[in-house]
Amino acid sequence: MAALFDWVKKLGQWHIADPGQSETRCGAPMLGNNYARHIPEADRRKCPQCWGTGPDRI
Repeated sequence: MAALFDWVKKLGQWHIADPGQSETRCGAPMLGNNYARHIPEADRRKCPQCWGTGPDRI
């Protein structure tokens, strides 16, 4: 199984994605740039669906 990777949008929304897919685990499209290398973890907001912390977790 391939490792998951972080997909961080410009405003700090932090998603999780599977390699080779065009969308994140919650279904958000991976459009534009990935800011995972530029936005520190302390400044990110985890997606409740991708991270399993909300009522609609996957």
